[in-house]
Amino acid sequence: MYHVGRAYAKQDEYVTPYYAVVPLVGHLNRAMRVWCPADTEDSQIVKCLRDKGFQVHATDIKTGQDFFNYTPDFEFDIIVTNPPYSLKNEWIERCGQLGKPFALLLPVTTLCSKKRLVLFERYGAPDIILFDRRIGFSGKERCHFYADWFMWPYFSSKGSSTITYVHLEKPERSRGGGRRKGSGRRSKQIDIMDLLEGK
Repeated sequence: MYHVGRAYAKQDEYVTPYYAVVPLVGHLNRAMRVWCPADTEDSQIVKCLRDKGFQVHATDIKTGQDFFNYTPDFEFDIIVTNPPYSLKNEWIERCGQLGKPFALLLPVTTLCSKKRLVLFERYGAPDIILFDRRIGFSGKERCHFYADWFMWPYFSSKGSSTITYVHLEKPERSRGGGRRKGSGRRSKQIDIMDLLEGK
């Protein structure tokens, strides 16, 4: 994830490791054609999805395709990426305007904002894959915040937004982008409305 357009912030450079993408795969239909609009061909998001059998198109502002004004010359069914966090509102808005499902890796604090509430009302509350551990971005052991997969529109069959708690399995040691074992096998799903109602 990298972006130099608009109000780009230096701290937006958080490279997603391979193992953080694996838990998302089970929530996607492999027939979906995926657009990764903040990713180069070297992206671990792109590599993981292709390894799992998805057709993936990767574009990035570094290769001349600015997500905010680029019109894809290919067909896609879903957007999957790790956007720059200083522009998360703009990315949610743009994805919603495109009218296709989208999954964004975002800080868990994305839930805590009046501006995002407006976006949730406009495009629907997201399903969330909530990890029990912090992701080690950029080869770091861990960062200071939690990031999780936010998925629009509803991916669940219940007709309402859900949170799926997932154990994030990290490789013991990874030097090549984290392409070892990672899994979301141990998980628990709850309905967001049940959570709010204290059930």
